[in-house]
Amino acid sequence: GALITTLSDGSYFGEFPLIFPEVKGTRTATARCTQWTQLLYLDKGDFFQIVEVYPELLSVMKQIAEARKVHTSGIEGGEKTGPLTIEEEDENEDSGNESGAE
Repeated sequence: GALITTLSDGSYFGEFPLIFPEVKGTRTATARCTQWTQLLYLDKGDFFQIVEVYPELLSVMKQIAEARKVHTSGIEGGEKTGPLTIEEEDENEDSGNESGAE
């Protein structure tokens, strides 16, 4: 698939199913590491417990996710330049191994 973005330290991905109910766990992209990477996982229940205590977090994440949706709407491809790249989901790829949030 086409390169969507390159992430760096402190970045996150997989938030779309948490923020947009219509996504319902469907993968919208594939994440691939280009070097050693430590990934942390936050499940749906824990995410919403945090948002209950810090409601502004959901608001900020929605703004960022909306910007990502706009940014990725017309991407044709690109060069992989960082430790973690996010690519458009290829319809022909096996989607059994999901990365990101539930």
